[in-house]
Amino acid sequence: HSDVEDNRLACVRTLGEMNHRAAIPEIIIHLEDEDYHVRLHAVQALGKLCQLQINQGVNDPEEQMVIHDVSTESILEHISGALNDKEPGVQLAAIESLLTSQDENELDKIVQIALEDQGMLTRRIGKMLRNGNASRSGDILLQKLDSAPDSAHRRFIIEMLEELYRPEISAA
Repeated sequence: HSDVEDNRLACVRTLGEMNHRAAIPEIIIHLEDEDYHVRLHAVQALGKLCQLQINQGVNDPEEQMVIHDVSTESILEHISGALNDKEPGVQLAAIESLLTSQDENELDKIVQIALEDQGMLTRRIGKMLRNGNASRSGDILLQKLDSAPDSAHRRFIIEMLEELYRPEISAA
């Protein structure tokens, strides 16, 4: 709770690296921090801890003592809230965390974010969608293509579809 942004950033990063679920409530507080970097690292830390919780569930091999446990669904809701952040970097961190956690509830909103930024994030989000549920993402993009208001939006959707279905090239 320092007044110095660098201190808050270091604390949030450290809490995320500790891999201890007891840190989750404190990290959630910093999703509302005034500093962009603190919010970005808070989203990344929550994504990492959420994935840890998904993988281990309540059967934590380290038997962590957690007084204020936060459910996976609640963590995902907090990460989803970061999709509304004004900074694209925070939005991208939230998208990556949600897709890594296989949370498909926000796919429509993720696609909409790509359409609202004049195409700056379309290819990047398309690549992220490929690593998530490509089939469902493709269905959403095709629906959006049918109802696109203009040629610019159609171009953005096509760019995301290109990234989504781009063949993987393996190094020989």
